[in-house]
Amino acid sequence: MARVLAVVTQKGGVGKTTTATNLAAAIAGQYALRTLVLDLDPQCDATALLLGHGAHAAATIRDVLWEPRPAGEVMVASPFHPDLLVVPGSGELAHDEKHVGPAQWDEIAQDARLTLIGGVPNTVDLVVIDTPPSLGLWLHCALSAADGYVLLGEPGILSARGMGAFLDTAERVTQHINPDLRRLGVVVNNVRPTAEDEGFVSMYTQQFGNEILAVVPQRTAIKEAARLATPIEFFAGAPPDARRSYRDIAARVLTQLGVPRRARPAVAGPRARGTAAPAAPSVVRHNVTPDATPQRRGSRGSKGAAVPRGASGSATSRGAGAAGAPAKPAPASLSGAPRRG
Repeated sequence: MARVLAVVTQKGGVGKTTTATNLAAAIAGQYALRTLVLDLDPQCDATALLLGHGAHAAATIRDVLWEPRPAGEVMVASPFHPDLLVVPGSGELAHDEKHVGPAQWDEIAQDARLTLIGGVPNTVDLVVIDTPPSLGLWLHCALSAADGYVLLGEPGILSARGMGAFLDTAERVTQHINPDLRRLGVVVNNVRPTAEDEGFVSMYTQQFGNEILAVVPQRTAIKEAARLATPIEFFAGAPPDARRSYRDIAARVLTQLGVPRRARPAVAGPRARGTAAPAAPSVVRHNVTPDATPQRRGSRGSKGAAVPRGASGSATSRGAGAAGAPAKPAPASLSGAPRRG
């Protein structure tokens, strides 16, 4: 059974999707593990980065959530490596979330492990979920389905406060839905060589200690690879230390999840710097009736075996408990962070 990792943040723009896709590419390319990326972010950036800008797909994560259709029938291979797979995202998820009532919210979140992971083929070693940068339904689903999560942050007061709000959400999910959820570590991203940024790094280190998986500096190569829709693992213009950051994160996460590592050369050669992204089909935008909430077509229980894990607590309504309790103030060490200019 595949292990499941969610890459999370509460604030947008900190490099969550870049980290999720580069981490998945490192796991597939460097450690020879069959890796599936589930794109739960309605912006669909992970889909674009792994399949190419303007990609088109006949089915998306929305089909997995609402049909429900097994992920194994929806996933497609990335052109970069045969062991790097994607369940494409759907922009309609943003609309769907607004039309989900409290009772259905609870059902979807409670069943997320079976819905999202129950149909993943046994040949997949690891599932990486790219989550939306919010505290809404799809983040709750990702945390409900995951064995562990990697939290993204960057130097800055808004990021620090957002991390505190996210940790409260993760705690509620652990209490009410997924008691086996673990924090695997923290990545501090986009760090500049300034005293101000070093101050934030020091603060995060005091808060999380040896849970800091990596401090990733701002790198032109990482931005250039993202612009060309190429994981840094397969980007010819990347300096070795740019790849090393994500390989090191991958190694630590795999160890914590108990997934054996295997080293082998990447099968797909890196794309030359500046070449165009490969042609790949773009994500289909499904039509949704504006005044209707999408209905799930029955239980996945009849389609596949339950996904084993520890006993889960009961879900709560969107207005209370795991799915909807108001966020608590950020921990003192986060909310009292120095301001970034």
